[in-house]
Amino acid sequence: MVPTRSGSDRLLAHLAQLSPETTAFLVREIELHRHLGDDDPSYRHILEVVRHLAKVREYSFGHLSTPLRLFCDPFEDLLTDERMGARASSRVARTSIAPIWTWLTGPQGPEALRGLVVALSRAAERDDRTAARTMQPRMIELVAGEIETALARCADSRKLTAQLVAILGGPDAARDARTVAAAFRSFDAIRALRAAIPARIADLDSAGGNISGALRAFERSAPGAAGLGFATLVSRMVFPAQALRLPVRALSSNVAARIAESGFAPLVRILLDELELAALGVDRLVRERAAPADVLGALDRYHGLARGIGGELDTGPRDVVGQSLAAGRRTASAALDAELRRLPDRISALFKPYLDSRSSKSLPGPGAGAVDEVLRVLTLGRDCRQFMDELSLNEAVMRCDEAAPARLTLITDTVITDLRNTSGSRQSSLKAWLEVAVSLTAIAMGDIDADLVARLAEVASESRSPRPVDAAIAG
Repeated sequence: MVPTRSGSDRLLAHLAQLSPETTAFLVREIELHRHLGDDDPSYRHILEVVRHLAKVREYSFGHLSTPLRLFCDPFEDLLTDERMGARASSRVARTSIAPIWTWLTGPQGPEALRGLVVALSRAAERDDRTAARTMQPRMIELVAGEIETALARCADSRKLTAQLVAILGGPDAARDARTVAAAFRSFDAIRALRAAIPARIADLDSAGGNISGALRAFERSAPGAAGLGFATLVSRMVFPAQALRLPVRALSSNVAARIAESGFAPLVRILLDELELAALGVDRLVRERAAPADVLGALDRYHGLARGIGGELDTGPRDVVGQSLAAGRRTASAALDAELRRLPDRISALFKPYLDSRSSKSLPGPGAGAVDEVLRVLTLGRDCRQFMDELSLNEAVMRCDEAAPARLTLITDTVITDLRNTSGSRQSSLKAWLEVAVSLTAIAMGDIDADLVARLAEVASESRSPRPVDAAIAG
């Protein structure tokens, strides 16, 4: 959980008491965890506070040159956080870093690399970045050579391929190792490209520098690795689909089929893979019953890519871009569609214990888990409407718009009737069910309807309460 403003102040006060050496150790450990795929949101917040503190104290505190950071440097722009088995072209999953690093620096890796890692670790402890950068080219040469040799041996041997896949924990990491080697061989060209284009591009049309020229220079320096250059560019774009403006201008055409068959084919493939990963991300989060805000974030990412690609290119149902857009739409919609279709039945299941016990002496209370689940799906259905243009949910949403309010209305009418005819402790149990019905009505039908239900329930419960005059007469 990201700290609040008061939490930030307390964190700043705490870090201010630490020595620069202790703070450096803290940052080194956080960066290690982030590179290994454990990127807790609080890590980024801590790093921001540390760098603010360093600026105030007027000492330099950039990224530490640990062996692992220097190892990741060549492919840092290619990293992806996705962990779903799908793989984007010219990307490296963060989860692949640990097994590749362990393999290369372990007993099965080159002895010279292990010795170099020890020397780099000592340089990092001294924060001797000059020494670390001096040793980095040797590490790059050793790593690239070892990976290329291993992959060459595996090319003609299924047994060796199976062994390498087993060592790395899966075929995805083995494929990522190939991308790592390519990035290492192209590192000089990657550094030149990074220096030539902005680190964050909000709008391609107003970005400084000659991006097209920088990409052409990269391709000349690293022939056959054009995908790495395009991946570097895409990773720096706030709206990745804008990268398609480069081929549209170069070819004077926005026809998707033509661009997909040109020298910009790697760029198209990268964006389509990103689209697939975004759609799979939506599907995974929905199936894992993630919080609506998390699903909404994934939907926003998918929607931005889908709308952006469709807006930049003229696509058709038979070209690869049009087919990918349709496939992504189906993937992102499937789990959401299933969730929304089951919602009316979940509402009925939530209130079933109450309805089954109406004639009993004891009335059970609402199940907290069941209430949270219905609230989650109702919120999800309400919030995903803004993405309807890119989702196939019309039928499911229409069904929810009709069935869910109808069932809630029937249930609230029943609860209100029971409130009118009940008093004492049983009325308190009924009010608990009524509160649930009101909260669900607010999401499904709006606050006005929810307030109306609450007022009707209040009137019904008061109709059973003895009036002061009646109480005096009875006394």
